[in-house]
Amino acid sequence: MELIWNQININIAATSVMTRMVLPDLEAKGRGAIINISSVGGSSPQPMIEVYAGSKAYVDYLSLGMSGQCARKGTQIKNQIHLNDYVWFSGVTIQDITPAYVVTDMAKAHGEHVKESFFMPNPIRYSSHALSTLGFSNKTCGYWTHSLQMALGNLFCKLNHLVIKMIFKILSEN
Repeated sequence: MELIWNQININIAATSVMTRMVLPDLEAKGRGAIINISSVGGSSPQPMIEVYAGSKAYVDYLSLGMSGQCARKGTQIKNQIHLNDYVWFSGVTIQDITPAYVVTDMAKAHGEHVKESFFMPNPIRYSSHALSTLGFSNKTCGYWTHSLQMALGNLFCKLNHLVIKMIFKILSEN
């Protein structure tokens, strides 16, 4: 039970409270950034780590919601992608970073042979890449191989659903 409450307190309560605490000062200054860390694991249900996954999904939605809230309070500027459209920008960036595995003590606790690889960067490499995305996107995996892993994972989930639907359709016709 202690592990469950720790995950809820850290990922949900602390993230919500800290975001709410610093946001008014950043908005008053008209600039700043809040970076919240969710997880690729929060992008879909995860058996055996469902509380962790659910709490990370919360961080994702909190960040996206707060980002929209900040934008609505801001000033109107030209959208750089669609120049005929306007977007609201408060000067405050709220970014959600959704990493996959990074070689940390937490990752090592879940596997004996966790070491840096093409898909699993060390914290220095990961944070350098993640920080370079600040201001470009309010949601990022932070590292290009993590984005690739997430895209492939989403593709496999969609294909899996399509295959299951096709099997049920075939079975129901017989």
